[in-house]
Amino acid sequence: MSLLRSLRHLLARGARPRIESADRGPAPRRAADLLNNAAALHYRQGELPQAERAYREALQLEHNHPEACAGLGRLLQERGDFDAALALYERATQASDRAYAAAFHKSQILLARGALREGFKCFAGRPNRVFSKFRRHYKLHRGALPRDLRGRSVLVLSELTGIGDDLFFARFFPEVRRRGARLVFRCGARSIELLRGSDCADVLIESEDPGAPTGYALLAGDLPYALEIWNEAALPPPLALRPDEASAPDARRLLESSGPRPFVGLTWRAGTEPGPAGEWSPLSKSAPLDRLLQSIDRLGGTRFVLQRRVGEGEIDAGRRGCAHALVDLSDRTQHLKLTFALLASLDEYVCVPNSHMHMRIAAGGGCRILEPFPPDWRMEERGAATRWYPGSRVYRQGRDASWDPAMAALRAELAERV
Repeated sequence: MSLLRSLRHLLARGARPRIESADRGPAPRRAADLLNNAAALHYRQGELPQAERAYREALQLEHNHPEACAGLGRLLQERGDFDAALALYERATQASDRAYAAAFHKSQILLARGALREGFKCFAGRPNRVFSKFRRHYKLHRGALPRDLRGRSVLVLSELTGIGDDLFFARFFPEVRRRGARLVFRCGARSIELLRGSDCADVLIESEDPGAPTGYALLAGDLPYALEIWNEAALPPPLALRPDEASAPDARRLLESSGPRPFVGLTWRAGTEPGPAGEWSPLSKSAPLDRLLQSIDRLGGTRFVLQRRVGEGEIDAGRRGCAHALVDLSDRTQHLKLTFALLASLDEYVCVPNSHMHMRIAAGGGCRILEPFPPDWRMEERGAATRWYPGSRVYRQGRDASWDPAMAALRAELAERV
């Protein structure tokens, strides 16, 4: 850390690595590496203009520097210049077969644009903390799976990013089993609690379990490419689940005793904690609660807070600006089966993308999805609909970070519903 602080101090004073000829000192590659590291440091601090300048200086020294291409591309992608970002990612991946970060960011744009074949191939380069852990125990399969898997086992490994991704990629399980395979899904205990009894897999095992003998082992996110599901007409529907028989009546009683219909569920934040100001944090999503409540005020009924880790004072502040009942059920979200039954029983669910959204969709309900900019690939690049979540609507934050058009569209559509 002291080295990073020293580097930042020098950069703040206008210092730049000195370029010398190969026979006198550091080569341009070394200087480009230093500039790329400086740019990454600026980016983590939210100093985006300085980061962009350092990335561009690195690329002047080495045109196809993989990390600088990926870093500058990510910055441009955050800004909404997707074509320029894609060109940088392609430069990096063509120059090096180890440009994993560039390949992953490239996949996000390609998938958002519906280029599924190339997009899912590049998706294999995604940052994955569990990859090295799993490959010590399994020979992970890359490429296409055989069309005939009769008599073989396929071990699908959850990437442990949450219940939402487990539910999302489980839509590809039926195709594995249709080919005759015995499907074993290794995932977390909470996913097993939700999936048990669903018949989506032959065997469910916990992540800590050493696993089962298998013919093939692969990460859940690699299923679309392995199954060669590359065109929109062949996309499987979301996994369908039913609420637990014991929890469904409890959920209905809880909702009905709280106020009149329509029952409207709300979550406005998801993922990890946001990074420094200005830094794009793809796993951190949020929308303004006060604006959300204003946009749904004409719908009437009762609002239910299903947000996990509610901040101090958030609910009270929301109630002050809400003309309708706002019922806090955030403490119930730790009970997974009850939460799933609640989501299945709502009349409307307005949310940012999160695990509750995937649960609601698995229960057969549609969502009104508030999507921060830049969008996740599953929300696609533009439009009010997405091929991945039929029956749901997407309301997009603008490139200028404004929620005004999205909230206006949400308010207008709910007014029509009334």
